[in-house]
Amino acid sequence: MVVALTAARALRLRSVAVVNVYDDRDCAKSMEVCTGPAANGPWTSVATFTSAKTKERQTFAAAPDAPALGFVQVLVHDTYGGYACVNEVSLECEAWGPAA
Repeated sequence: MVVALTAARALRLRSVAVVNVYDDRDCAKSMEVCTGPAANGPWTSVATFTSAKTKERQTFAAAPDAPALGFVQVLVHDTYGGYACVNEVSLECEAWGPAA
């Protein structure tokens, strides 16, 4: 999934929250959030994390020196059960600079 952030201000990732659909099968395991200057990259890793096999909300902190976000790509590198059945991914960011 690639998302374009349209706010005319800088955004720095603080945390990523994930909610899987299932707790016993077919959910995301190893994930990564990347950022880039355009929809086709080039991509720079911002955060990597491993979720538990649960459908409870899980939150993972990003490094304090993570690069500012432009376009955002969320990747699932590995799964529990073969399918990445994710219900929700949310990014908590800090913004600075003038609003649009």
